[in-house]
Amino acid sequence: MKYARNKWFRNIKTNKIKSNKETREIQVIMMTGYMTEQEHLLDVYRIGVIDFIKKPFDNLEVIARVNSAVKLASYFKDAIERKMRELLHIAIRLDESKVVLKETMDTIESIQALNPIHDNQKIQTSLANLRCTLANNIADTNWKEFNNHFIEVHPDFYQNLYIIHIDLIPAELRLCALLRLNLSSKDISAIIHSKPDSIKVARNRLRKKLHLSEEANLTTYLVKF
Repeated sequence: MKYARNKWFRNIKTNKIKSNKETREIQVIMMTGYMTEQEHLLDVYRIGVIDFIKKPFDNLEVIARVNSAVKLASYFKDAIERKMRELLHIAIRLDESKVVLKETMDTIESIQALNPIHDNQKIQTSLANLRCTLANNIADTNWKEFNNHFIEVHPDFYQNLYIIHIDLIPAELRLCALLRLNLSSKDISAIIHSKPDSIKVARNRLRKKLHLSEEANLTTYLVKF
């Protein structure tokens, strides 16, 4: 009978918290001196309790358990917010992809409508423009995806860098972010869809703009930000 009353009490209190929209995110820690067998513990975990402290308890233990619960809740909250941002980025990319796809299909249809005998030059020009457009869109999509994740990990990088090097243009800031991760010219070229030789030239120009000596390591310098 005692166990039945105790079980009913736990269910009523915890369910009230978890069923209320304003309080359901509260982390519940239970403290009790009886009914501490494994089946009892499973019982309270099922109804939303995240931790269980047996009496008699130590104040330091309670503080430690509460701090752990707070950190865990913060971790999951951040993880959910991160996933929501990722979903938003995916939705935006899908919408942008639809626009690009429609423009590409329209261009292909216009090319197909041309007379291959009389309009060969127009066809070649249209195909060249189409290839360029697709390459630019791929590069832009790759960079947006990379940059979104980069800002999450290094939220103050651009701001700190811009304080000292206010004359950096967007393309140079982008290169700084990629070099900050110690990526090779080949890796960078794959992300922004540019030739490795062009990346090497851009790196040399960036070194001069950052006023670095020949002995200074570019990546090591950027890591400071």
